[in-house]
Amino acid sequence: MKSGTFWGGILVGLILAGAFFFISPYLGIFNMAASGEKNILDWWGGVNLHSAVELRAPESEIPAKADPEKGFKIYKSRCLHCHGAPDEEREKWANHMLPKPPELWKKETREHMPDGQFFYIIGNGIRMSGMPAFEPVIGEEDVWNMVAFIRNFEKFSGAQKADR
Repeated sequence: MKSGTFWGGILVGLILAGAFFFISPYLGIFNMAASGEKNILDWWGGVNLHSAVELRAPESEIPAKADPEKGFKIYKSRCLHCHGAPDEEREKWANHMLPKPPELWKKETREHMPDGQFFYIIGNGIRMSGMPAFEPVIGEEDVWNMVAFIRNFEKFSGAQKADR
């Protein structure tokens, strides 16, 4: 076998793979319905999201002036319907979103993500997921207030939450 034939085959394979990559969205072969079965896009999107956030999120910690009480009020009005809380379930329709909004009140959800990554996601949102970018609407200070609240979820009792 000649070396030129081998490399020619590699080149043709790469061209065909590239053509498929650019043509496949127009063919509609990947089901994008939230009610559809999981497919390669779920894996690809999850890996890409994790890598993109890790790459772009600041390596910051919650500023000392961040106020979890203010963050709680924002969470209650803007986040509760999708993410829920220990004593209040998310809206039924949020259970049918793909990807499903994480239950931020669960310790195992919060412990794997640094503060800067929470800040980045809350501030910039997640494309095609239903998660809006909050920083343009509420500002950087209130995004940090929300991160401070999420980190201190367990410190807010049911009675405190009901008072607000």
